[in-house]
Amino acid sequence: MQQLRAVLRRRVDRNLRFHGGEREAGYALAETVVQDLVQRGVLDDARFTRAWLDSLQRRGLSRRTIRQKLRQKGVEGALVDRLLAEHDAQLRDEEDRDPELERARAYCRRRRLGPFRRDPAKRAERREKDLAAMYRAGFSFGLAKQCVDADADEAEGWG
Repeated sequence: MQQLRAVLRRRVDRNLRFHGGEREAGYALAETVVQDLVQRGVLDDARFTRAWLDSLQRRGLSRRTIRQKLRQKGVEGALVDRLLAEHDAQLRDEEDRDPELERARAYCRRRRLGPFRRDPAKRAERREKDLAAMYRAGFSFGLAKQCVDADADEAEGWG
């Protein structure tokens, strides 16, 4: 909702530079459009957040990074926290897996860190950089170490 509201306000400002008029009237019209879309069910922050959450989860982003990205999109922190908790609980119930570990493994696989390095000979040489990359991505040191230090056979099953 916040993102659409910001886009509409920018359009109002741009049109005012060319055509003139009152900013508050344009903002009021933009707010009317947003409220109409919410009432019709076209605009739903929860549905938007769930879709983004699934996408960011598959990309292997950490819980902290997912929260940041959704907050940048204008989603309320309480909604983000609630949906993250629901998503994590569902993953634990269905597949009995640690959601943050799954995200860390996906990140490792996507960035070709640790056991996913193309050249296994450079793996030991790049270990510290791999750990630093995972830490910067928002994963705890323990998770980063667990993923980067995993052997290639174990990593095959991360799928």
